[in-house]
Amino acid sequence: MVMKHLSPRERAIAFATGGLFLLAVSYRFIMEPIARNYGSFDDQIRAKESSIVKQKSLLAAYEGLLKEHARIAPQAKTGQSEEEERAQVLSDIERISEASACFIANIKPRESRQMGSYSEIMFEVIAEGSMAELSRFFYELETSNNLIRIKHFTIASQALPGSRLKCSLIIGKVIIQ
Repeated sequence: MVMKHLSPRERAIAFATGGLFLLAVSYRFIMEPIARNYGSFDDQIRAKESSIVKQKSLLAAYEGLLKEHARIAPQAKTGQSEEEERAQVLSDIERISEASACFIANIKPRESRQMGSYSEIMFEVIAEGSMAELSRFFYELETSNNLIRIKHFTIASQALPGSRLKCSLIIGKVIIQ
């Protein structure tokens, strides 16, 4: 109604002003928030992509651990009592020392450690032999199928002829319960 009383020039100015007003409002309340959030969407996408890459690597590591657990579990689950398991490990240590021509001077059992669903039995072993014999003894212990592992060792030379070495070892075996 008011538009009928305006001259054509005033109508053109009114339409131009209304168009500019709509353009300003749409820019302020529609375009600017979209442009502002566009950058944050890129950041969110990059964060999700890096999270997915990390989760994929963790999943691959987890699957590897499951395979390793499935391979080792039958050897670690024996169903024997701790004393029977200790006797088995002692006989394995003696058998390996005889095969590698190492002399076992002393074996002392140490206190076992309970850690959740598994335990670890430990022994302190004093062995004597040449460097080659001790190396073979270490290798045979570490590669045995019974999960016997050397936790700590020290080697000292003795004042004996024939370059004999004295070695003190801490040996452990993991038992899954």
